[in-house]
Amino acid sequence: MMTITLLARRCGLSRSTLLHYESRGLLRRPPRTGGNYRAYAAKDLERLEQIARYRKLGLSLAAIRTALDRPGGGAAAVLERRLIDIDAEIEVLRGHQ
Repeated sequence: MMTITLLARRCGLSRSTLLHYESRGLLRRPPRTGGNYRAYAAKDLERLEQIARYRKLGLSLAAIRTALDRPGGGAAAVLERRLIDIDAEIEVLRGHQ
């Protein structure tokens, strides 16, 4: 069991970021302990690490949700779309150059 503070520290994120991810449905709302603390499990840590990796790649929260929630291969399609978007951004920047 991990508290929200411990989970946030392990992923290098803020507590408020985790709460935001919960509110957006990227992280499940965990059960509470007797002391009313959020009790995250190892699978929550794995999911949060995946979310953090996708954010570093520049994916939006909506795209991340699609990648995580689509069974079997959803991530590949989302990442391919991101590459297409990056290529388009590069072309625009080259035009400005």
